[in-house]
Amino acid sequence: MVEHLADGLSLQDLWSEPEELTGRPVDQSNRPLQIQHQQRLGHALQDRFDGKRRGDIHEAIPPDGNSSSFFVRKYLQKKEFGFKYGYGAASNVNPYGASIAYALDRFDAAFCQENKPNLWDLLLDGYIVVSNRYTQANVGYQASKIDDPAERIKFIEWLMNLEYKILGIPEPNLVLILDLDPVIARELKARQRKGQNQSLDAHESNSQILDKARETYLEAAKLFPDSWVVVGVATKAHPASDMLAGLHSREVVHNMIWAKVKPILDKA
Repeated sequence: MVEHLADGLSLQDLWSEPEELTGRPVDQSNRPLQIQHQQRLGHALQDRFDGKRRGDIHEAIPPDGNSSSFFVRKYLQKKEFGFKYGYGAASNVNPYGASIAYALDRFDAAFCQENKPNLWDLLLDGYIVVSNRYTQANVGYQASKIDDPAERIKFIEWLMNLEYKILGIPEPNLVLILDLDPVIARELKARQRKGQNQSLDAHESNSQILDKARETYLEAAKLFPDSWVVVGVATKAHPASDMLAGLHSREVVHNMIWAKVKPILDKA
C-alpha cells in the first residue's frame, strides 16, 4: 500500500479528484500490496500495471457523504452537510478524539459488508489498491497539534496501534509524501473548492494548521525511513507573479513516484 500526502493537502489540489485504483500483485510476505495515490496519476500507475498487474478502479475509502464519516464531517465543519460550528476550532479539538473519528471511517471502509467490495476484500483478492490519503493523514493533522516532541511520538505510536492492531485495517507498504510549498498548496486548494462550488473546510481554511501539518509529515518521514518517501512536486523557486510556474508536470511527478513503486512490485 502506498499513501500520498502533499503538505497537508492531497494531490487532488494540483490536478484532479481522488479515487481508488486497484491492480493485482502481492508482496513477498504474501500480504496484498496496497498503493495509495490519486486519480490521474493513479491512471498512469494503472497503465504500468498492464497485463498481470492491471486491475480495476474501485472506491475503497468512504466518500464524504458516507454515514461512517459523520463525525469527521462535523469536526471539519463541512457546510455542505449542514455543519457550521462542529466541535469548535479544529486546532483546539483533542487529537486523540479526532483521530478516532477518522479511524472508524477507515474501519468501515476496510470491513463494511453493506457496500462490497470493502478494502480487505480487494486486498485479499490480490489487488493493488490506489487511494487518496489514509492513516498517515492523522499524523500530519493531529500529531501537529502536540508541541512536545516526545508526546508527539507517543501519539503517533498510539495511532498506528489503534488503526493497524486494534481495528485491524490494512497497513501501507509505502507512504508517499508529495512535498509542496504550503503557499502554493493553499492557492490550489482554494481554486479547486471554488470550481467545485464548495467552501474550504476547517483544515483547509487555516494556514497555521496546514503549515504545521507539513512540518509534521516531514518529521514523521524520518521516523519511518523504510516505508515513508518524500517526493518534491515543485521546484523550490518560482516567480512571485506566477506561483504555479514551479510545479512539475503530472508526467514528471508520476515518473518520480514510479521509481519508488516499481521496486516493490518487482519483489512481488
